[in-house]
Amino acid sequence: MRKIHRKGTGSLYKKKSLGQHFLRDETDSKRIAELLELPQGTSAALEVGPGQGALTQHLIDKDFELFVSELDDRLIEELPKRFPVLDGKVLAGDFLKAPLDMLPDSFGLI
Repeated sequence: MRKIHRKGTGSLYKKKSLGQHFLRDETDSKRIAELLELPQGTSAALEVGPGQGALTQHLIDKDFELFVSELDDRLIEELPKRFPVLDGKVLAGDFLKAPLDMLPDSFGLI
């Protein structure tokens, strides 16, 4: 995935207005995914704020259908490019205001 950089610094630029904090530690993200359990009978999950996909990369291989909700317009187009399985499964915008009609009736929230 194309990284988002601040001009001239090479460091990841986080939008303060969005209150962004990016999960980066591979061990932590893998462990979170391993420990995640959805309620019985739930076959889909919505990851809110996947960022650059540190956790997403471990969730896509789990035994549920994954959807993501992303507010940052810089990342909305990049997520399905990095994770083709998310094509058509990215809710763009504020999760609290987004229409959830593309989601199954029952889903877990991550």
